[in-house]
Amino acid sequence: MPYKSRVALVYLLGFFIDLVNMFMASVAFPDIGQSLQTSVGAVAWVANAYTLGLTLVIPASTWLAGRYGDKAIFVASLGIFSLAAAGAGFAGSIEALIAWRLLQGLGGGLLIPVGQAMTYRLYPQAERARLSVMVMACALLAPALSPLVGGYVVDSLGWHWVFWLNVPLALVALVLAVLWLRPGENIQGHQPDLAGMGLVSLSLALLLIGMSRFEHVGDTAWAPCSSQAASPPACCFCGMYAGGSTRSWICACCVIRCYGQPWSSTCSCPACLPASACSICSSCKAR
Repeated sequence: MPYKSRVALVYLLGFFIDLVNMFMASVAFPDIGQSLQTSVGAVAWVANAYTLGLTLVIPASTWLAGRYGDKAIFVASLGIFSLAAAGAGFAGSIEALIAWRLLQGLGGGLLIPVGQAMTYRLYPQAERARLSVMVMACALLAPALSPLVGGYVVDSLGWHWVFWLNVPLALVALVLAVLWLRPGENIQGHQPDLAGMGLVSLSLALLLIGMSRFEHVGDTAWAPCSSQAASPPACCFCGMYAGGSTRSWICACCVIRCYGQPWSSTCSCPACLPASACSICSSCKAR
């Protein structure tokens, strides 16, 4: 088998495993909530944590691959993914499950960008259309088969096996990657904007936390807004909800800068003005 075909096979296997993991886990949510005796909002974080892990690590994939080599990063990603999948299956609480899913997302987030870069680099322009067809086939088959397989696994074996079944597949891909992939060149590129990545990650986490607070909402009204400052905008998503007899505001800032002042003591966003100050963006904390 030509080297480029082996690389493509390893990449497609990792891509398929990543997609199956995302779609199959959602089938087990009702059983997870019942088994761990937790709320629907808490169970939603099993998926949110994985998505958050993907988002945190993908922006750094180019720098990591250049710094440590494609093969090293791909193999390490599969190892982290396998370990976290096993840990998620053994989780005895919703907090532990969410933590393992976050780690699994950090591992799985590097499989697609690093594997795609390795594969497309080896294929000439004339052959990339055929490769794209195989990628699209995986992208369509995974979400189509995952609910069917996941439902059968949950009914027959339990929700734990939804995560454990990822382990042998990931280990097969890991062994093939170790045996087939050649060490990539270490290229010293520009260091990523760590401050910017941190702000983006924090903003996504705040947004997910804010949205998860709407589990017991009786009356909701969303008001997307943005500041009109010339400096980096404080783009916010503000949600108002009624809980009991009180009405509160939540605001998850996409960029923690209000009129150019990081961590402002007051939020300048017009939609936040009815709320009193809080400790983060000072208008974001739901009471």
